[in-house]
Formats: sequence, structure tokens, C-alpha cells
Amino acid sequence: MTEWPYGTGFSFTPRDTFEVLSKYFKLVDDYETKEGIHIFLFDETVFRSLTGKTLCEVAVYTLLSRNTSFAPIEITGFKDNSSTEILKLITEKGITPEWIRRNMFDFEIESIGNASSWLLELLCSDLERGYAGWVNSFDTTAVRLREEHKQQKSYADKLNQGKENPFDLEGIIDIEASPIALTHDSKGRLYVLDSSGKIYQIEGLTITKEWKPEFDYNTIEVLSRNEVSIEIEAQPSIAVEKDILFLTTGYDIQRHDLNAKSREESDSTSLISLRGVLAKSARVSSRELLFHNVVLKEGNVLASVSQGFTHFIFQITEDGEKLVYNGEYPIHPISRSLDDITLRLGIFKAGLYLPKSTGLSLYTSEGPKEMLGEYINPEHPYSSIKPITKFSFGDDFLVAIVELKGSERPLLCTFFPEYQTAEPNTYESHNPPESLVKNCQCIQPERFKLGYGMHLPKFTGSMAVRASLSGYQNKFALSDSFFNKVMVYSKII
Repeated sequence: MTEWPYGTGFSFTPRDTFEVLSKYFKLVDDYETKEGIHIFLFDETVFRSLTGKTLCEVAVYTLLSRNTSFAPIEITGFKDNSSTEILKLITEKGITPEWIRRNMFDFEIESIGNASSWLLELLCSDLERGYAGWVNSFDTTAVRLREEHKQQKSYADKLNQGKENPFDLEGIIDIEASPIALTHDSKGRLYVLDSSGKIYQIEGLTITKEWKPEFDYNTIEVLSRNEVSIEIEAQPSIAVEKDILFLTTGYDIQRHDLNAKSREESDSTSLISLRGVLAKSARVSSRELLFHNVVLKEGNVLASVSQGFTHFIFQITEDGEKLVYNGEYPIHPISRSLDDITLRLGIFKAGLYLPKSTGLSLYTSEGPKEMLGEYINPEHPYSSIKPITKFSFGDDFLVAIVELKGSERPLLCTFFPEYQTAEPNTYESHNPPESLVKNCQCIQPERFKLGYGMHLPKFTGSMAVRASLSGYQNKFALSDSFFNKVMVYSKII
């Protein structure tokens, strides 16, 4: 590899780009004097000879730097030194978006870290279109991601203060299409809904059952693709118990019997629409309701619904439905494609948790109680948590995708409960109303304390919006919609 010739001086070609491309391409004779502009000679034969994974990495660098790093066509002899021709060469090598998603989970550009997959997402978009629609923004995107990764790594190191990650990646499960919703049942089986409308049952790391219920597939596909929309803020969610599936699609909440043998049986006995009855309970127009989330616990079905800037939570039982909560919609200004304002719900030791204007709150008879109060204190260095809309609970932890003050990108954070005394059952605490969870007198923690913050495993714009979490006992699962995978993490005992 050729030594970096520009010292600490300015170069149009970033150093990491130079170090990668110099492994594979010749340099012009006077490259030392050119300040990194038009210094490489593109060689199609070399490009074609690379293995698939290396080709993708080099292709990203080539596209990133083609406007500055490669010499003009008359010098290189390359018939058309354009990004479209480079994409054509990649396609001829047999590299497709599907191949990248299947094989490139470990792909990583060192200087950009886990955000390397964002560039792969752009590369896949270009391959699907057949031309480089993003190439003009590649340079600025790479520079921004490189700087953000450096800052994020420093931020996470300060946040964790040398602590070890309490969770380890147990395994990765491949899903046929983009996984868009996760849930565990009471036996610990994981269920996944993908963008094609297929449901998977997973035990351990093995897919044991698959279903294709009679969903409105078009709605699910639109919702799974949607990143930010005022009209459709909610991503789909699912809850499963004893092969009964509840699904929210943004426009409705549905109930399906996964064991129904025919379309007729499913339509007539296993699908119910609650839009009308819930609208009547909330005294609002049914056309204005947006269904966000559904959870099952101890025979209870709880649904999160919004109308404009108002947030409703309904409890649904065999006797009907009732309004449990009516409050402020914890919305923050939508300024980026990374924002997700789905109103998810969670259950921890029979307590109902919901996102509020800051952090996360426990529902009590006196009103919502903020459970991350330390982190919204202006004197705390990691204050100003945005409303947490991606979270789930295990037996003794909270896992959430969190944006903290000073963090360039969301972090995957674990929190642990803290009680007033060493013996939590020796004092009275806020219990959820008896009607919410049956036959349970569990004591709630005084707060949750931040334990560890880590990078999202493969960070892309779509992952920040579409990722789904589900915890059970000492494990949790995280979906990656770009790579079509579900990652299972286990607590280190």
C-alpha cells in the first residue's frame, strides 16, 4: 500500500479513502503534488477481479470519490468513468441488493463504523434503480457520517465509563422480507411480522412455524416502507397469545386466529374491527383515529391510539373496551428522517408504561409518573431524553432506542430498575389499577437507571425508524429491516 503523501496538509481525497483505493488502483506519476484530486487510474480489470465483499467496499469508496480522486477518462482509458458504469460492473459481477442484504451484515468501513450500512443502503437503492441517484450526495454523506461516528464513539465511551455491555449477541435470524414488528408470548416464543404479511414463530434461534394470515397486505407494505409521514406516524405492531394475533396497521386494530384453516373462517370469526367502538368510547370521529400499538398481558389487551395531538389508551376485554388514559401526545418537531413518533406501550411487573413528553412514564391512578427523571434533569450531563418510542422490558431490565442530549445518533440503551429499599416488597408503591392486570400485586421500581449505551448494530436511516424491540426474561430481540434480520441478545449472567 502506498504511503499517505500529504502529511497533515489538506487533501481532496480523505486519508481512509486513499488507503483503501491505493491497495487496488495505480496512482498518476505526480500524485504527491495534486492534493488528492485526479490521482487514481481506474482499472476495470482490477475492479472485476475483486471478491463480492471487497467489491462492495471498494465500490462505495469509488462512488464516494469518483468526482475528485480518479483521473479524467482520457488519462485512465476507462470508457466512461461514471457512477452508472461502475454500478453496471457491480451488477455484472452478480452483486444484487438481495445479495448485499444476505451477506453483508459484517460489512464495515472502519472510519464510519456501524453507519457503513447507511452507505450500503444507498448503494442498494442505486442498484435497484440502475443509476446512481445518490452519487452527488455521497461525498457529503461520507464526511458527515465519518465525523458523527468519531463523536458518537467518544460520547458512548464517556457515557459507559469503562463498564462492560451487560448483553451479548446470542445469534442472528434471517427473515425472508423486512421484519417490521416483534413480540414475545408468555412462553417466550418470539413472533415476527415481515413486510410481506408473513408471521414467523421462533423458539431459541429457530423458526418453528410460519403463517400468512389474510391481512391487508398493501397497507402493511406501505407502512413498512414509510419513514416519516404526518398522515401515517405509526408503524405496525403485533401481540400474540395462544395463536391469537392482534395487529395494528395504523388505520385499524385486528384480531386473527393463526390456526384458522380458511379465508372464510378467518374473515367470519377471527377478524374484528374496533375502530367504531373505540371512536365511540373516546367520542371522536373514527376516521381521525390512528392505531399505534397493541400489547397483551395476563389476559389484557391494551391499545394505543391517537387523534391529532391527543393520546388514548384503551383496555379491551371480552366484555368490551374502556378508555384507560387520555392525555397529551408526546410529539416533538419532525425535523429529520430518523424521527419515529409511534406511541408504543410496555408492561413491567404488571405496570403499564407509555412515552410522555420526556422519557418514559408509568401509568398510575394519580397520573403518569416519569421513570427516567434523572436523565431529564438539566444538571445531568445526559439530560433531555426525547420521548422513548422503541422500548421493551425483560424480567429486570428496560431496553430502548434512545436519543440523549449530545448524541449524534440513537443509542441502544439498557436500563435497570431501582427500588426505594433493598427489599422492594417491603414498602407501598404506585400499583397499576386493578382492572389493568389481573391478580397481580407487583411493586414498581422508583425509577430506571441507565446501565449501558451501545451503537445500533448496523445503523441506517431506515433502522432508526423501523426497528422493533421485544424483551422476555433475560433476553431481547431487535429487528433490522434493511438486512432482513432479527438479532437476539442475552444478558450476561
